Amino acid sequence: MGIGRAELSLLLHAKKSHIDFQDTLILGRHELLIGEKETVLINEYFGNLLDQSEIGSAAHDVYCEKLLLALGAINIESLDASDYEGASIVHDMNTPVPKSMHQKYSCIFDGGTTEHIFNTPQVFANIMNMLKIGGSIISITGGNNWPGHGLYQFSPELYFSLFSKKSGFSEPVVHLTNPETFLDWYKVESTISLRSRVEYTSAKKVMITCIAQKQAHMDIELPVLQQSDYSDIAWQQQPAIQQRVPEKISWIQKLKYFRKMRNKRKGLNLRWSPDHSIRKIDLSKE
Repeated sequence: MGIGRAELSLLLHAKKSHIDFQDTLILGRHELLIGEKETVLINEYFGNLLDQSEIGSAAHDVYCEKLLLALGAINIESLDASDYEGASIVHDMNTPVPKSMHQKYSCIFDGGTTEHIFNTPQVFANIMNMLKIGGSIISITGGNNWPGHGLYQFSPELYFSLFSKKSGFSEPVVHLTNPETFLDWYKVESTISLRSRVEYTSAKKVMITCIAQKQAHMDIELPVLQQSDYSDIAWQQQPAIQQRVPEKISWIQKLKYFRKMRNKRKGLNLRWSPDHSIRKIDLSKE
């Protein structure tokens, strides 16, 4: 677990989106994986959201607490199943957190922890319960081509179905990104809004990120959900949102076009369906 290019970009995007870092809980304890110079360059790309002096102080620390202080955190706690890396709270997220931790945090940062915990429903129940109203979960984990890294890889559908209005959350913002660069980001449209599954493949490793804000508190023992296209009866009763039908083009035009697009994907070679469910973005301008 650590803060690399993608994780730093996500945190800067969260700050730019006015996420409240005041009372932050870190799931696990994350090391800084990039140096001061690279941090400065990424910070500059996102509009210099952090002061140079704060970057210098954070970059010379092993763990990420000083970086979170620079992002606006005042109270920071870290939670892990053991005290091996010096977490301030020792708790196995396979089991419910104590009631004293409910509605305690304005931000929970999952920088690659949830995929390592077997009892996924309990993990997310804990996250939902620990957030204050108005608080946000910021998560980044392996999305594709990470077999063996953890117990699971998560899909966009999990986040859209889990962090829903029924659970007291605003619609989550989900992205796919290339961990090798901070420039390669794709926004995933909501499967619930599309009333369609969003499926993708990739030639290289892809990370998936989620930011979701809690709007109402519900004491959740275990989240119970069905995949959205199985649970939303309205899908069967209303016509699907009409998507633009592309013009017919020759196979030569298609070949030239896809060669051009592949060159712009920086090696990810992402493919998805339906056509408009994922779109490439400049995260610094979101």
